[in-house]
Amino acid sequence: MTDLRELISRPCSIEILMTIGDNPGCNQSVIVRPPSRGTKFRRLEDLVEAGLISVRTESVGRTVKFYNLTEDGMRFYRLWRQFESGGDLPTDYDTSLAQGAEAK
Repeated sequence: MTDLRELISRPCSIEILMTIGDNPGCNQSVIVRPPSRGTKFRRLEDLVEAGLISVRTESVGRTVKFYNLTEDGMRFYRLWRQFESGGDLPTDYDTSLAQGAEAK
């Protein structure tokens, strides 16, 4: 499995996670839109492999794949939305300012 920090920093990773979070159960055509179709295809596969996205395949005259965020993917999605909205995230981890420099 790829390091999560490295995976998220790749082009289109966050865009794909946000698209699926905003459109649960969407199919590939919603996710992989121009520009960067090739990159988005590869990144979608990487995110599925990393366990942030689950895929459900159905055969309805042709094979159709539907994508949802996993529990880990949903956690990232909620934290990213909180970050975008300017919400506060804990950063002190219960240490005082004096102890902050020594916190591990």
